[in-house]
Amino acid sequence: MSFKRKQLLGLGLTVFFMFILMFVILSMVNGMKANMLEIVEDRYYKVNEATEIRQLFYQTDQQLLNVLTDKESADPAMTAELVEANHEGIQTRILNLESELNRQKSKVLLKEVEQAYESYAQM
Repeated sequence: MSFKRKQLLGLGLTVFFMFILMFVILSMVNGMKANMLEIVEDRYYKVNEATEIRQLFYQTDQQLLNVLTDKESADPAMTAELVEANHEGIQTRILNLESELNRQKSKVLLKEVEQAYESYAQM
């Protein structure tokens, strides 16, 4: 085998292994992208549910505060309906989060929130 042929064979093998390396890198990046999108979408859903729970807490607090401060203009029937609707919404979102959570610490934190909400609702 001549020197020129060895050089061409070496160049061909180098280019071939570079293509294989590029294919491996692209497939790994594609897998990382898919995993990252799944994580981001999953976390977005969880954060969105937690924000909705907080918003329903806030609406209930504002409605009850309005009843306490302005007794003449507050409608008790409407307030009771709104508080009950918010209660159902919070319970639904807590159940949704319970089914979606996959870490033990987050489940414990959600249980604490649920217990605190139950004592708040009883009060």
